[in-house]
Amino acid sequence: LDDLADACAADGRWSFLYAAAPLKVVKGTGAPVNPIAIR
Repeated sequence: LDDLADACAADGRWSFLYAAAPLKVVKGTGAPVNPIAIR
């Protein structure tokens, strides 16, 4: 997140898309996510 904050501060633009897609786990009730921020 520090790299994202630095890049946003350098551009003066603080809007981005944050997506966190969970891993597909058969019969699972929870799964780790793979987050990504697209500026």
